[in-house]
Amino acid sequence: MECANCGFENMPGQPFCLRCHSPLDLSRVDVRPPRARWGRSRGIRGKIATTGWWGRRIATRFSLPRLLPPTASLLVPGQPQIQEGRTDLGRWLFRVWVACLALTLLLAGYPVAQWTFDTAVAVHAASVSLWLGPRLGSRRPMRRVVAGLLLFAALRFGPYRGIEYASTGLVGVMHITHTGATAGFLRDGDRLLYRGRWLRDGPVARGDLVVARIRERRGRGYRVLEGWHVNRVSGTAGDWVELSDGEVRVNGEPLPEEIRPLGDLSALPDVAFRVPDQSVVVFPAFSTLTEPELRAGPTMVREAATVARKDVGKVLLRIRGLTLARNEAP
Repeated sequence: MECANCGFENMPGQPFCLRCHSPLDLSRVDVRPPRARWGRSRGIRGKIATTGWWGRRIATRFSLPRLLPPTASLLVPGQPQIQEGRTDLGRWLFRVWVACLALTLLLAGYPVAQWTFDTAVAVHAASVSLWLGPRLGSRRPMRRVVAGLLLFAALRFGPYRGIEYASTGLVGVMHITHTGATAGFLRDGDRLLYRGRWLRDGPVARGDLVVARIRERRGRGYRVLEGWHVNRVSGTAGDWVELSDGEVRVNGEPLPEEIRPLGDLSALPDVAFRVPDQSVVVFPAFSTLTEPELRAGPTMVREAATVARKDVGKVLLRIRGLTLARNEAP
């Protein structure tokens, strides 16, 4: 039963068009439309139509030529509504979705970024639900609400979960808090964008500002707690690193001022060791290495400062507030 206004084919007996909601002329209903002969068709739609009421409903509503263009547009919120003629609604959904994603990128590292990201997913789910609802013929509000919640869960833990995982694999975000006065040019509230787990095979040199992960280690009389910290690389694989009275020497020579570790290392005990392969030295100046009842010894400092390359991400950008800043100290 074709709508005279938009050309959409509706089910026989439908009083209003499911696309444009215009009234339909029931006097023009064909008592033997082509769909009634699907049972004798050898095509896929004919076989689906013979499976029962749901088969006829699917074959009627979701014919392949009509379904492909709107289905492709479901990837972008608001596009199905624009194709159906509801341009204002479609543009509004699209703009809200883009604004939420932009805020997520702008506020990366803050807890509110998760709320803006979930809002973008909710807008996408609303767009799909508005397009899918009339085609399923559900007029009960509660069913549409449940369908919307299911769509949100499917999108959040489906494609958007993949996008989130891929983004953290490329670029990680660390929010600096409680650095105190020893943090050098880093301040509370700064956000660091660093290489994610997929890009950590890139080169790392002495003096590079990195985000390093300390793995939990236990030994006789000491325990290194797991955590993340920020500092400059003091040594690479094969270097002989010495820490004496808070001064770092590499291969017998002191580090230049511009690439020295951040913070004061005088509280750490003296230690000397060679950096193993596939590792770098990052002294944890801003991390708690021990439990309160334990003291940091040379073995503990060596274990904590030696970080595997896979656990080191080079800092790409430092964001202070909503502005970008360089990674070097002024």
